[in-house]
Amino acid sequence: MRSTAGTLFVIICSLTLAAQAAAQQADQSYGASGEDFAAVYSNLKSIPQRFEGSPAEKQAVEFITEYLQSNGIPYTVSDLGQLSGAHSYSTSI
Repeated sequence: MRSTAGTLFVIICSLTLAAQAAAQQADQSYGASGEDFAAVYSNLKSIPQRFEGSPAEKQAVEFITEYLQSNGIPYTVSDLGQLSGAHSYSTSI
């Protein structure tokens, strides 16, 4: 198994881009204050090492999707096991 540090980085970047796009589209900020970001970062950091397909990865995905949903930010969850010509046990948001 390999670490999902790269996947988590992509998730965080996607979360940031999704928040920016949604805020621009709806012309509102969705709670993206510095304090909010610090709380989100602290919660994600508290989740143990997230190996591909692990319970910790599932916990991180659940936390992120709950955050997005509670802030009215549209998102899509993709199972990377459906990749063409490759396989992954990870999930992408």
